[in-house]
Amino acid sequence: MDGIIPWVCVAYAAAFWIFMTTRICVMWRHGISVLTIAPRRPFLNALGAAAFLGVLAVWTGQFVYLAFEPSRFVLFRPLWDSPVQARLVLVWVGLALAVAGQLLMWAAILTMGRAWRMGIDDKNPGALVTHGVFRLSRNPIFLGLDIAVVSGFLVHPNAFFLGCAVCMVVGIHIHIVYHEERHLEKTYGDAYVRYRERAPRYLLFL
Repeated sequence: MDGIIPWVCVAYAAAFWIFMTTRICVMWRHGISVLTIAPRRPFLNALGAAAFLGVLAVWTGQFVYLAFEPSRFVLFRPLWDSPVQARLVLVWVGLALAVAGQLLMWAAILTMGRAWRMGIDDKNPGALVTHGVFRLSRNPIFLGLDIAVVSGFLVHPNAFFLGCAVCMVVGIHIHIVYHEERHLEKTYGDAYVRYRERAPRYLLFL
């Protein structure tokens, strides 16, 4: 790999965890827990939050490690061979999209302010946010995360990152359609229905 690529991967992963940790701590200082996997069941909530953060840690760890050192395990080997130049183009496209996805996530999280949650908080849901990047997408955080995990497969085209991308995109879509949208309509009523009519679920017509 081009010598600068591994360090771009390090910077990408470091930026993700610095922002994530800082934002969670800021919310906690205001008395708000953003880890709302199962807010009414403290043990399950802690277990779910640990599992979610653990998956992100494994993903970012492999994202960085494989940029420096090819793996001996089949799961982490490229699914196909490609010329060096074509491979570098895919890597840089993947990195550019991954950065764009992360920036979109952070812009959305900052726009949400104290309403940001990682999950569904039916005890203290916060305000319905419809301005900023939420005018373009009802789910910019999830959209940014989808872009990031799919881009990870472009950077490291192996079975691990393909599986992560498929599971993340499908899992997020199921969560949005069958859990989050129903929760938002129940919580915010007509205000959410009107917002849903004018803003796409992901982007443009999607």
